[in-house]
Amino acid sequence: MHGMEIAGRQCQVVGNRFLLAIPDKVAVIVHRRYTDEENARLREEWLACGERGGVLVSAAIAPKEKEVLREAMDRGYRIILLRENGFPELYKPSGEAFYACVEGLLLQISPWEFHMERKNITREQCLKLNALASEIAGK
Repeated sequence: MHGMEIAGRQCQVVGNRFLLAIPDKVAVIVHRRYTDEENARLREEWLACGERGGVLVSAAIAPKEKEVLREAMDRGYRIILLRENGFPELYKPSGEAFYACVEGLLLQISPWEFHMERKNITREQCLKLNALASEIAGK
């Protein structure tokens, strides 16, 4: 776990920090106003980015975002995952996230400190995470 500045914010990061340097990145953000056709078109664009070696950046909040990230993980694509909660002091990814980090395919980022409370993510936090995803992707 490292602390670093990302898009003007002090963040905690775990995983392959070099994913930030890859120029081909897309922000995977799905809005409620998107039609089924728009979602399908964007999904294809996002997965095409992963296929060509780019990086998918997302907070994976909306169900359709989670679906895209799940498929990207299954295909072994590079992912930057933004998290609402920071990392505890002795954090180590587990399961498939551990192996994705070992293979250099995953970077987890949180702009907030770790907390023990069980709380729902707020709309404001979602908007901030999506804005950070867009900034990281260079959009």
